[in-house]
Amino acid sequence: LIRGIGLAESVSDLGNVIVANQNGTPVFVRNVAQVAVGPEVRRGAVTMNGKGEAVTGIVLKRIYENTSKVIESVKAKVTDINKTLPAGVKVVPYYDQSELVERAVGTVKEALLEGAVLIVVILFLFLGNVRSALIVTAMLPLSLLLAFMLMQYTGLSANLMSLGGLAIAIGMMVDGGVVMVENVYRHLSEAEHPTTSHGGEDDALARSRFTGEHAVADVSIPGSTPVTDEQGSSAAERVEPGYREPKAHLILRSAREVGRPIVFAISVIILVFLPLFTLQGVEGKMFHPMA
Repeated sequence: LIRGIGLAESVSDLGNVIVANQNGTPVFVRNVAQVAVGPEVRRGAVTMNGKGEAVTGIVLKRIYENTSKVIESVKAKVTDINKTLPAGVKVVPYYDQSELVERAVGTVKEALLEGAVLIVVILFLFLGNVRSALIVTAMLPLSLLLAFMLMQYTGLSANLMSLGGLAIAIGMMVDGGVVMVENVYRHLSEAEHPTTSHGGEDDALARSRFTGEHAVADVSIPGSTPVTDEQGSSAAERVEPGYREPKAHLILRSAREVGRPIVFAISVIILVFLPLFTLQGVEGKMFHPMA
């Protein structure tokens, strides 16, 4: 074995390598062997489907490149190469990683779709209101559409980890939507079917209504001066019996009641995923898309 690091530049240089010394006379490689360029030493054999030997080659993609796009380009080049090869010789792929990627992504897509369908069914069963269930259901495609738009903008591909993260996020998105819609639905139901009370202060409280930014109640306190506005009309005069709060005000008030807790709960969940962005190396490459 002759090892020369950048010293042998041609076949003749290899032939001039001294391998022995006989009585002061150097013995060169060319004296004991024939030096020529020959085939590479065979280290094994490859067969394909038991139909004889074949020659194999491996295509490696660069880091951060999209596997599916690279394989698609390779297949196009292989088609062009096969047109120039002699009869009986052709390039045939025996391992295609795009099939593995598509199968894995397909599995996640199926899980994503099944989860969405189950969520819709459960919403219809437990909310008991078609309109409320449809509102929460509409959040799913809109949220996923926004997520895919942001993924495209940031250059993040729809791989196994990113789709898995979306599958996890579906449950969190629905949780907030269910709480919000259920609270609005409850207030609307109470407004349409108010509880009737009888007599005195209970009846006055039952006629309390919400107008704009102020709660106006038809309540009389013995010994006190009635509250009047600039025109001199009291609260009891301004609020007519049977007055109903506008639906827009009612929905806004219902959303405000649970809006802050929902934002706080989602913020806590987001904080849990932030440490994943600090991961480096292989772990970072794996879990960054999911985060």
